[in-house]
Amino acid sequence: MIHLHTSNGAVSAQKNGLLPISQQSLFALSSLAYHDYEGLALNDDEKSRLVADLGNKNNMILSNHGLLTVGKTPAEASSFDVYLESACRIQILAQSGGVTLRSVF
Repeated sequence: MIHLHTSNGAVSAQKNGLLPISQQSLFALSSLAYHDYEGLALNDDEKSRLVADLGNKNNMILSNHGLLTVGKTPAEASSFDVYLESACRIQILAQSGGVTLRSVF
């Protein structure tokens, strides 16, 4: 499991989350889950809700909190993280142009 608080994770604060605007986003979106922000992660009860929200996905956007990836091995989790981070970076950069974004679909 990898959980990061990066500037690219600012996508976690966006209402529509990760958008299908790049090839990298399609990789991440194919196995993406979301978990709503519950405040500071101090409550053990949240663990079961995190697991339930993740289900069988490998990528998770923690609303207003950051990004999380899981894999069968550290290398696999890292690989998923590279695609999710890249997709978020592309989205943040594309949005900085101040124009309406075009979906790849």
